[in-house]
Amino acid sequence: MLLNNLKKDLYHKSKLYSGLLKVRYLKKEQTPLVANLFITGRCNSSCRYCYVEIDKNPKREFSCSEWIHLIDDLYAKGCRMYALVGGESFLHPHIDELIKHIASKNVFLNLTTNGYLLHQHLEVAKLATEVSISLDGDEKSHDLNRGKATFAKAMKGIELAASAGIKVRLCTVVTKHNYEQLDFLLDYAENKNFFITFSPLINAADPRKQDASTMMLSDEEIRLFFQKLKDAKRYSSRIINSDANLDYMINYPLKYGEIIWKGTPKADYYSSPCPYGRFNYLFASTGEVYPCCIMWTSDCYTPKNIFVEGLDRAIDHASNGLGCQCCSFANAVDWDKITSLSWLAYGIKMTLLQNFNLFGRKDTNRRDL
Repeated sequence: MLLNNLKKDLYHKSKLYSGLLKVRYLKKEQTPLVANLFITGRCNSSCRYCYVEIDKNPKREFSCSEWIHLIDDLYAKGCRMYALVGGESFLHPHIDELIKHIASKNVFLNLTTNGYLLHQHLEVAKLATEVSISLDGDEKSHDLNRGKATFAKAMKGIELAASAGIKVRLCTVVTKHNYEQLDFLLDYAENKNFFITFSPLINAADPRKQDASTMMLSDEEIRLFFQKLKDAKRYSSRIINSDANLDYMINYPLKYGEIIWKGTPKADYYSSPCPYGRFNYLFASTGEVYPCCIMWTSDCYTPKNIFVEGLDRAIDHASNGLGCQCCSFANAVDWDKITSLSWLAYGIKMTLLQNFNLFGRKDTNRRDL
């Protein structure tokens, strides 16, 4: 199983890295190399901070055949990584067929889920390059963030995926409820050989979740958390957030959540062009195309819809004239850095670590963080 996972991982990442290097060095802009497909607006959870517009009965979503057509069109345009998100991906009535179709292209496939329905789709989930499952801390902290009894369901899905040989990535949203859960999460990730991504709650964009604002960390707390995370990287190899990512957030010059616009005094804080709207796009289940999730939740951006404008015009619109230089969505930093040759070696190292745990814990007696 390990050798099969390594072979699949290296092959999928080689195609992704090849595309990334072409974007950087051959200047192939507006290539949808990475497609984040919000496969459905339906969800079986009620996370208090979610920014996705959950609709139990959406008026118009992509049909299975339309999703397949879009997946094929994006592949023809250079897409080499598909990320299936939601809502809850496994609530799409044809999710197994869509996963199989993407997997048949031998590209990187990330499947994001809360894990509740994984037992019904375990065999097809094995086709994904990796499966990202939400975990916000111990039972008390996780349930405060995501609802009563959700911890047990998430853990059941995580353990099931791991026992089936699926490469698992944990995804944690940091709030006032789980701010002190770093040790618990890192210990669990180290024991299970999982990797983990941390994303502090910065915007509570959904007006239906009025109490979400009470969960948000202050700017000082966010800054301190990123510093703790950077310190933790000296003791744990489990953290996916890079040092560059963490430094960017620690020193962010505006209030977290505020956008730095081109031509403003802070526009030189990060001079590299944002990857979102260049090779990384978000496709909503209702047809809208966004450059990123920040613009999804922003009143300053009006997307084009594939159903109305067509795919080319919708992507072109998401690629031009945004006016933003950078923001506190730190993933952009890692996507920019990963297109450099120096990060290729880092990527190979991380791939070996993820598949074989070659480097293990940096310090099994690390101090409390």
